[in-house]
Amino acid sequence: MLELYADTSVIIYIIECCIYNIASGGIDFYFLVIVMHICGQVEILASSFRQLINNKKNPKLDRKKFIIIIERKKYLLNLIDCLQRISFEFLILVVSLASTIQLNVVGNYNNNNNNNCYFLSSSHSGVKSGSFFYVFAELYIYCFIGDKLSSHIDNLYLSIYECCWHNFPPRIHLIRPKFKV
Repeated sequence: MLELYADTSVIIYIIECCIYNIASGGIDFYFLVIVMHICGQVEILASSFRQLINNKKNPKLDRKKFIIIIERKKYLLNLIDCLQRISFEFLILVVSLASTIQLNVVGNYNNNNNNNCYFLSSSHSGVKSGSFFYVFAELYIYCFIGDKLSSHIDNLYLSIYECCWHNFPPRIHLIRPKFKV
């Protein structure tokens, strides 16, 4: 009779792990797609800054295009700030918390059933190591996303610096505070 209950809890745990991993992987993938889309938009914006003034000796500036690019830059930087404040920190907290709870459940189950069945305890040690690997893989994905976004922002700042804004006509200097990052 004891073996029946042990098998039932293992099946419930396996189902719980599958649901958790599918949901967590889906959230991670969705967040990755959103950040990669924002990185693409930042790269397009950096390209727009590079193409703003083609001739450095005789700069001709289209004021409307310049203002549109500046407004787009402000919008993207605000979007990145909101993404970082709300989503990124919250997701890392939730992933760490859920993974910690999952590892504690596995550890407690392993300790409670250690005397009853050797097969269950040895299989749960494999589940524990798999959970550790999964947690570190998730943290690697979030670090990769943060590094990718940071490198695209640095590229944007470099393209702003290279667009020879110091040669703009004097009337443009009135809107230059919008241009500063």
